[in-house]
Amino acid sequence: MDGTSFRWGPEGRLIVTTKSGTVTMGWFTLNSTGAGQLRVAFGRGTIANVVVVMSNASQRYHCWTGTALSCHGSPLDDGRAYAFRAALS
Repeated sequence: MDGTSFRWGPEGRLIVTTKSGTVTMGWFTLNSTGAGQLRVAFGRGTIANVVVVMSNASQRYHCWTGTALSCHGSPLDDGRAYAFRAALS
């Protein structure tokens, strides 16, 4: 995962569902630049789906700008780029 600077609140999760219905979740460990990786072992033919969730968990706002959001403010960290790459080996 390649998120934004850690100060802007990047978060990443991996949700794996097996064909038997078991769901497990993994968390990306990110460095100060928002980059990190997560390796997960998959058994051949046992996985139903994998979902990567990347989010901006920043709590920074310019308050009192008349919105219905936190502190009636505007988010300061929206619109930042996130990317991921997946590989099977």
